[in-house]
Amino acid sequence: MALAPSSSPLYIAGISRVNGKVVIRITSHGFTIGQVGSAIRVTGVADPSFNVTSTVASVPDANTITFNQSSLNDRTVELVGGAVSVG
Repeated sequence: MALAPSSSPLYIAGISRVNGKVVIRITSHGFTIGQVGSAIRVTGVADPSFNVTSTVASVPDANTITFNQSSLNDRTVELVGGAVSVG
C-alpha cells in the first residue's frame, strides 16, 4: 500500500512527545510497517516544535505513527490542526 501523496495531507487528531519519541494519532493513516524510514513532513501544529521533516520510526497501529525528536521537552497537543504528508 502506498502512502498518501504529499498533495493529500493526513490530518492529525493528536500529537505528543515523551522521552524523544513523538506519537501522532491520525485516523486510518494507511502507513504500513514496511514504510518505517519513509520521510514525512509535519506542518500546522499549534506547537511549532512539532512542525518538522522526519522519518517514520514505527507504525504501532492503523491510527498511530511515531518519529524520533530528541532534545526537546515532553509535550502533548490535542486539537492540533496540523497535518502529515509524505516527503
